[in-house]
Amino acid sequence: MNNYFQETIVQGKILFAEADDTIYIKGIGHITAALCTDLKQRLFDKFTETTGPKEIAVDLKDCSYMDSTFMGLLAGCNRRLEKVSSRKIDIYNASESSVKLLQSMELLKVLNISSGAKDFPDKMEELGVKNSVDPALVLNTHENLMELSESNRKKFSTLHELLKQQIEDSK
Repeated sequence: MNNYFQETIVQGKILFAEADDTIYIKGIGHITAALCTDLKQRLFDKFTETTGPKEIAVDLKDCSYMDSTFMGLLAGCNRRLEKVSSRKIDIYNASESSVKLLQSMELLKVLNISSGAKDFPDKMEELGVKNSVDPALVLNTHENLMELSESNRKKFSTLHELLKQQIEDSK
């Protein structure tokens, strides 16, 4: 079986910073799975069972598109944030199209779309891009989305089965 996620086209970037128990993320351009590996590592390294950042702020001002892997990563990270701080991820400067994408995945139920302004650090690190995407990352992020609603479960059931099979075949 060919690895469906081997070839990726990257047209965006993710910027990352930390300050005062807050994680700052900026999505720029076309955010796809190829940009999510380093982001997941950086985010999840900040959490233990009982501790983590107090706030996660995501700026989507310059984001033209988000794929389901990125949105599923936000869902999983939000679950961890709520567990340690009882807060939701705050989304800033979301365009109408970004809000529609989040809504299409039922993420408006779990994320906070802020109408206010937030100062993001001037210096933010550009996270790395992968030439191929780990099927386990895609599987995990889509499971996060599938937990949000029956419509997501139906939407991603075929992808879920294909990814599970691909992971099993690679063992």
